[in-house]
Amino acid sequence: MGRLMVFLVLAGAFLGLTSPSPALAAPEPTVTVVTQNLDIGADLSPILAAPDLQAAFAAAGQVFAAGSGEPSHGADGGGRR
Repeated sequence: MGRLMVFLVLAGAFLGLTSPSPALAAPEPTVTVVTQNLDIGADLSPILAAPDLQAAFAAAGQVFAAGSGEPSHGADGGGRR
């Protein structure tokens, strides 16, 4: 038991002396995330209410035809003419 205790003390001291100190450690990287919400400015409820895929495609065509094809810029629809 004595040899094991001496080994553990020496190993702990060695690891304590060789580990980098917090002052020398590299700073934590900072990550900045930017998101942008895109609004197509169309009423998608006909597509979402479609009973099957074929009806959803037909509704999507109608929704696309009703829109101008340009994205809306702001709540007032500034990008639409």
